[in-house]
Amino acid sequence: MRARFAVPLAALILALAACTQKPTTSPTTGASTPAPATPTATATATASPTATGTTPTVGISVVPTLGATVTPTAPKGAVGPYTTIQTAEAYVSKQADTGFPFSFIGQDLTWRPAAILHVLHATPQGTASYGGDYYYFFVNGNPVGTRYFTQAVRETGVDPSTFSITYTVYKPGDPHCCPAGGQATVRFRWDGSRLSPLDPMPGATQS
Repeated sequence: MRARFAVPLAALILALAACTQKPTTSPTTGASTPAPATPTATATATASPTATGTTPTVGISVVPTLGATVTPTAPKGAVGPYTTIQTAEAYVSKQADTGFPFSFIGQDLTWRPAAILHVLHATPQGTASYGGDYYYFFVNGNPVGTRYFTQAVRETGVDPSTFSITYTVYKPGDPHCCPAGGQATVRFRWDGSRLSPLDPMPGATQS
């Protein structure tokens, strides 16, 4: 009786022991475990707002234009010694090289105290015929030029820095008494550094 139940009892114990064990799972070949995501830095371009239709300009300065206005300047350096009609006349008188003294014509009009370009019109006295017309130009008390005409007709102040002279035009061979070329006008202008004629001067002197 004891021998008959011994074998089945042992088998039952082994079966119960097998049921109580936890199953083990082997990883499946080829399966991969996803790695934690690594954050990726993303560059973001930030645009600076600009005004629509506006193009910035760098390094350019705009200088306003003052139309046709010209402001001449006096010569650089110290003021010269001939700032009055009297001192300028004394200077011109010393320049006479004709052997005859100068007399002055209309100096109150040609000097123009409020102008920049001052002028003295001188002519030799005591000559057998008309001795011609000498014009002396001054700026800021300094002599800046001289011009001779065989026969001037009139002179006019154009603006503070410009002076015009109208003269009779001599053609080649014309006698002193009788220029045949009519009249011409030349303007002299002080540009801030020198005196220059603005017009040609054909026949200004007798040939």
